[in-house]
Amino acid sequence: MTTRQAIKQGRQRGRGALVWLAEHGDYVFHGSEEKIARLEPRQAFNFDHKLQKSVNDGKPAVCASFEPDTAIFMAVVNPSAAKMYNEHCSFSYRNGHFTYRSSKKLLQKAKKKTGYVHVFSKKRFTLYRGMEWRSYKAVKPLSVV
Repeated sequence: MTTRQAIKQGRQRGRGALVWLAEHGDYVFHGSEEKIARLEPRQAFNFDHKLQKSVNDGKPAVCASFEPDTAIFMAVVNPSAAKMYNEHCSFSYRNGHFTYRSSKKLLQKAKKKTGYVHVFSKKRFTLYRGMEWRSYKAVKPLSVV
C-alpha cells in the first residue's frame, strides 16, 4: 500500500493523515519549511550546555522522527527561524514523553507559516537515538503532507 493510498483510505488530511500513517505503517517523518524532492544528508547540531555552544551531532544525515508532531514542529517552529529572530526552540524525548519548547515570538510567527512534512519508509533509516532516525544517504519522500 502506498502512502497516498493509505491517506485516501484513512480519509485524513494534514496532521490527521500523518498520525494515521504513524499508527498504520513503518514510516518516519521530516519537517521542513519547503517541499523537497530529494533530501541530502546535512550536519545535525546539539547544544552543549557545558561549552555553551552548538556542536556537531554525529555524521551528516537526513534526520527524521517516528512521531509526526516533531516533524510538524520542525516545519513551522524551527532552528533556522529561531536564529533569524535571535530566539530559541527545542524538543526532547525522555521516558516516552515528548517536550516542545519555543519562545512566544516564534509561536506567533508559526501561526502564519506553512510547513511540509516529508514521509519516508522507515526501511531507509536506522535508529540513531530516542525518537530520531537517520539516513546517511540521500532519500526521496514517499509523500509530502
